[in-house]
Amino acid sequence: KYIATSIKDKLIEIDDDHQAEYEANLVTYHQELDELNLEIEGLVSQIDVANRVLITAHDAFAYLGRAYDFEVHSIQGISTQSEASVKDIQDLANLVVSLNVKAIFVETSVPENTIRSVIEAVNAQGKALVIGGHLYSDSLGDEQSGADTYVTMYRHNMTTIVEALS
Repeated sequence: KYIATSIKDKLIEIDDDHQAEYEANLVTYHQELDELNLEIEGLVSQIDVANRVLITAHDAFAYLGRAYDFEVHSIQGISTQSEASVKDIQDLANLVVSLNVKAIFVETSVPENTIRSVIEAVNAQGKALVIGGHLYSDSLGDEQSGADTYVTMYRHNMTTIVEALS
């Protein structure tokens, strides 16, 4: 909402002839975001709090943890340029086993190899772990993906997470 408001303000600064239209569009978009939030809260309520553990390749979902009470862990930090070490992978695998996580997630903009390495390390400890689905972290999907806007991308991600963890 903050970003959308900033964009509206900048558009008005550039093109004040359409101020009323920009302001009306912002009200509509804020309502859409409020409705999305309520929808997501309903989805997330289907997951027991103990199972709200989100594991991904890089640390792109901390905001989601804060907003919807998820414990978020990743192999890498914010940057997707750094390589995960064997220790990073083993440490995360040990955490997955200790928390009894049943699914971890691949990001559409990050190679799957480190996630697959975590799965192998968990499976080597005798625990089952699967890829819960593909999440959009640093990009939207194309038109056919059903995740080509912020709202549809967010809905896709949360539906994917809830289906895998509930």
